[in-house]
Amino acid sequence: MVVPPRAMTEPARRPTANDNTTPRLAVPPDRLYQDWAAARQRAVAYGLALGVDQHRAEALADRAVRLAIEQPEWPPGADAISETLRALRTLVVQEHPVAPNVLPSLPEFLRWRLVRWFGGSAWPNVPLRNGYP
Repeated sequence: MVVPPRAMTEPARRPTANDNTTPRLAVPPDRLYQDWAAARQRAVAYGLALGVDQHRAEALADRAVRLAIEQPEWPPGADAISETLRALRTLVVQEHPVAPNVLPSLPEFLRWRLVRWFGGSAWPNVPLRNGYP
């Protein structure tokens, strides 16, 4: 005798708002109309331009899109691309910070870029002459 599995005999159940089986992003409704695929593509290209390898650039872009989507407030005129690139810059600085005493009056990402530029490396795979990571 063959007994069918429970999944074959029980009716399918629709997921409810209270199901915690799938992680969900909290997205404000107006952001649903943004072009998130283009934002991710631009973030990957930007990461590559900074000297990040393809795999790492894609991972950073994915994280940046998520941060941009979940950002509580956007400045006026912002869109998916601008906020994703802003999030990417934040991630880069968090992962590879510049010593706080280096050009302290400048914004963090500008400091990061200048240290990489004058240190001879766009991405910190190569040790910098001044010893900062």
